[in-house]
Amino acid sequence: MPINYYKGYVFAFIPLTHNGGDVYLMIYTKAELDGRILEFDINANTFKKVLAIERADKTYFVVVSPKRNTIADEAIKKLA
Repeated sequence: MPINYYKGYVFAFIPLTHNGGDVYLMIYTKAELDGRILEFDINANTFKKVLAIERADKTYFVVVSPKRNTIADEAIKKLA
């Protein structure tokens, strides 16, 4: 699952409309992330930075750090 790291927030956008609509659910937290691929162990409730997706029994998150994200900018403005 891709997650975004942008302006100090870690978040994921989930589109709620089909056919290219403009309604999204934003799940977010204020945090710092180091890494591009994170391996999450559901049983231990821990994660670590890895270089590759290797195991079928783990959940992986790909961290995307865009230079600009207009949808996120608008959502972050509305948080304050």
